[in-house]
Amino acid sequence: MTDETPDSKTPPPAVKVHKAAKKPAGGIAATDVRRKRQVALGAVLAPLMEPALARQGVLLAQIAPHWRALCPLLADHSCPETVKGDTLTVAVASDGVKQELHYVTPQVIEGINRLLGYSAIAKVRGITRHDVRLRTGSAAVRHMAKPAAPMTGPGRDKAEGMCKSVRDDDLRAALTALGAEILNKPTNKKG
Repeated sequence: MTDETPDSKTPPPAVKVHKAAKKPAGGIAATDVRRKRQVALGAVLAPLMEPALARQGVLLAQIAPHWRALCPLLADHSCPETVKGDTLTVAVASDGVKQELHYVTPQVIEGINRLLGYSAIAKVRGITRHDVRLRTGSAAVRHMAKPAAPMTGPGRDKAEGMCKSVRDDDLRAALTALGAEILNKPTNKKG
């Protein structure tokens, strides 16, 4: 046989995995083989970024504003406090609310993971804090506050005009409210 034709006795070359490319927590390893398929960038980056983002509190920052939608029955009596690993710690106003949180935990976990786009939370732990509703100036009170009444005035009309081309109703309403708030806010210009 010549060097140009492959020998039938030699096995096909195995996929080489770099020595330094051990599987990280997300389960993705670097290989020398390219796959001829498209992969969402978020699917690749999420497992790699999750530990760094968790240390910075980004997960909690994404969960807290949506807490009323994620846990509507208990939103007035609870608030997310910390995320460590795959465990979300929720402060609740009483032991009764803690028990209710235990019942709705699967729905809360599913909602959070759907919101984030990956399985970030696997457990929810409730801790009783009788001052949950009384804390002033904390993130808990700000996120538990009921939405403000719709604004009126020239800012609202201008914001509606600017957002009329947005097709999604919910997005248009949110952008209109944000625009109205910005346009109605007095400006502090120092001359």
